[in-house]
Amino acid sequence: SSDLIWSRFVAIMPRFEHDLFVSYAHADNLAPDGQEGWVAHFVELLDPALRQRLGGTGRTLKIFFDREATGANYRLPELLTAVKKSALFLAVGSPSYVASDWASQELEAFVGQMNDLSRMFLIEFLPLNAGECYPASLENHIRLEFWKAAKHRHTPMPLLPSSDTEEFSLLIHGLAVDIRDKLMSLRVLPGAQW
Repeated sequence: SSDLIWSRFVAIMPRFEHDLFVSYAHADNLAPDGQEGWVAHFVELLDPALRQRLGGTGRTLKIFFDREATGANYRLPELLTAVKKSALFLAVGSPSYVASDWASQELEAFVGQMNDLSRMFLIEFLPLNAGECYPASLENHIRLEFWKAAKHRHTPMPLLPSSDTEEFSLLIHGLAVDIRDKLMSLRVLPGAQW
């Protein structure tokens, strides 16, 4: 079985293999044995929410999400190729994300290929630490915070779909609307440069 989520159909966006590339630090997807990681679960909830909002075109949605947690450099060229063949880019921000060389290279590859920052989305798994900042191409993006400050010591904690059901669902569906709107606006632009 493949470590990547792909549909067997052509992407919604002409001339692209993937409609959305999910970029994240593998440290943010770590989970106890046998459990699904946070980022994988997030993508599994975003996928149907986005398909529902796309209507009939939703059946052809292609999201690229690399499930394989590896540091093997032979995988990086494959990921960078997929980034360049994606219409939209979703960064899962966190301290691990800004420290990740692979995530940085994915972001640079997308920006270098697209040069259109409006095709990028940013959610936060956890807020950045004091003194950290996102790369310039993400720094001014609106961030959807998928975390909350816990009552005890105001410690940032990722939202969990099992215990923060309503808030998590509202954020997922709001993001799905934003991604749908961007995909649809790109499809209808006359003479749009893909």
